[in-house]
Amino acid sequence: MNEYGDIYSGHSRTRKRAVPEVSAERDLVAEDAATGFCGAVVGFERTYDGEFVKLEDRHGVVRLSRCARPHF
Repeated sequence: MNEYGDIYSGHSRTRKRAVPEVSAERDLVAEDAATGFCGAVVGFERTYDGEFVKLEDRHGVVRLSRCARPHF
């Protein structure tokens, strides 16, 4: 083994962390990792595009966020 270890494994800070899986329930505060929108779960919708969760922020703005792993 050389002094540098495995140079092809990447840096430890760039590896993806394990995200805990929680069930989405009403009033659970979640952040959409794709957009950065943060809000409380106020409902769910199923469309032809897939399943979505409704998030409402502190200003009353409601947005749909796709239910995907690990999206929250």
